[in-house]
Amino acid sequence: MDPTDDLAMPFLLMSAFRNLVDAVHQGLAQQGFPGIRAGHGFAMQAIGAGCTSVELGERLGVSKQAAAKTAQGLEQLGLIERRVNEQDRRERLLAPSARGREMLQLSAE
Repeated sequence: MDPTDDLAMPFLLMSAFRNLVDAVHQGLAQQGFPGIRAGHGFAMQAIGAGCTSVELGERLGVSKQAAAKTAQGLEQLGLIERRVNEQDRRERLLAPSARGREMLQLSAE
């Protein structure tokens, strides 16, 4: 095998991954989810069934401020909703909305 092929392989894999992500985003846009980015999907996966903004920051490895900004963007897109934590009513939980769960399901398909 030509050593040049070994050097090109990471770039070819990255290109293939990027093309796959672009195709998923295009499909989501056609199904009523325009403007979805990879970061939205990562954040939604990190939120899971629900978490606080602080927990979201820890799960994503970002600051509390970055997590809060991410949550705000997801909320504006209608992908999450804030709920009162029944164990600590001062705390708000981020949870996928019905629209957010639909987006996750479509992206998984």
